[in-house]
Amino acid sequence: MLEAMIQLGSLDKTPAELQEAITVRFSRDTRLLTITASAQSPHEAQQLARLSFEALKGELINHAQERLGQLLTAAERDLQVELIRFRGHPVVKQL
Repeated sequence: MLEAMIQLGSLDKTPAELQEAITVRFSRDTRLLTITASAQSPHEAQQLARLSFEALKGELINHAQERLGQLLTAAERDLQVELIRFRGHPVVKQL
């Protein structure tokens, strides 16, 4: 996520510096994501928080797309197996 932030915002910071400046917390109870950024100015802190959100959002979308692809592939495999079983069923063979 830190590398994505650097690329998104053309930041002049290292991943280590960003890691020290940003805290991301997720509460399972409330399902709220809290991003806290510390910087020299309020404007810079706001920029870091916004870039953190954008980078995290991109990673979550990529993960969701990857997982959805895996689930669709598995479902397609399962359907193919069921289709083969269905075609081999004695009642279907008679039709």
